[in-house]
Amino acid sequence: PDGSGPVGTVVRRLTEVAWAPPARVVAQAPTTPDPFDVLVEREVPGELRTAALVVAAAQGVVAHQRSQRPGRRVRHVAVAVGVTRDATRWPIADRSALLRLRDVESLDVEDVGEALAHAPTQRAVQADGSGAGLMRVGLRLLAPRLGSTLLVSHLGRVAGAVETLAFHPVTAGGTGISLGAVTLHGSTCLTLRARGAQWTHDGLEQLLEAVVARLPAG
Repeated sequence: PDGSGPVGTVVRRLTEVAWAPPARVVAQAPTTPDPFDVLVEREVPGELRTAALVVAAAQGVVAHQRSQRPGRRVRHVAVAVGVTRDATRWPIADRSALLRLRDVESLDVEDVGEALAHAPTQRAVQADGSGAGLMRVGLRLLAPRLGSTLLVSHLGRVAGAVETLAFHPVTAGGTGISLGAVTLHGSTCLTLRARGAQWTHDGLEQLLEAVVARLPAG
């Protein structure tokens, strides 16, 4: 079920920003900003469950933050998780939705699995065609703070005559960082996508390595 309407979502996010803002990932800005997104990927053996991927992503962010700002506590890692309302219907259409988990740095795989099973879907906070002009401008300015620390979206297992496959989901708000996954031929391709104006290729590779290092063994 949907957690709340667009107005309720905005009010809830504004309250969150005021009292417990989501953690922002420390970026490694390039010397020359790139107008396009930075994309990196890494293949790992086996199949990953979404809950394990979410936990590894949160732990990777915490490790990255501590390496960039030693001694500072990392709190309120918020993870948006891409889901579909019904993948079996035809024809193909946009039936995507988001779940949103907060304080994931303190959760284990079992906790995240339970949360994913019961969390309501969330509307994206964006400046669309609805609402007053001033509200649209405000949402556009606040989008980096109203979003999540990162987005995680797993396509699942894909079968067919495909040699390679990578999935780079897009996220508009928050830090602009998205972690994608897709399993093909017994291995999983993990990707990170971020804004080229904020990240270098090497910096994003380091963040992806931090996530991969915290995946469950086997």
